[in-house]
Amino acid sequence: MSADFIHIPRGRVHVPGGAMHRLGMHFGPPVRADCTCGGKRSRRVQKAGDIDIVPAGVEGSWEDDADCRILWLSLEPALMTRVAGELALPACWSAFTTPTSGAG
Repeated sequence: MSADFIHIPRGRVHVPGGAMHRLGMHFGPPVRADCTCGGKRSRRVQKAGDIDIVPAGVEGSWEDDADCRILWLSLEPALMTRVAGELALPACWSAFTTPTSGAG
């Protein structure tokens, strides 16, 4: 697992699919964002505490109307699988604990 505070300049940012699950928590003033992740698009105002989850192997992009900061966590799929098992989560949770094919 790793964690970083990241400054993201206004504009478009692409996050390629990877081997880790990624969690981004918005930190700071609200920004208008146009987000696409796993082929699904949303437009919204992101405010402090809002979270985006990008599963392993899935790419995404965000276009913000102003600079912003996020707390960026990268999580090993094995950690998520272990926690889901320890919590006896339902089988539907496996969609998040198993990386999408093409993860790299």
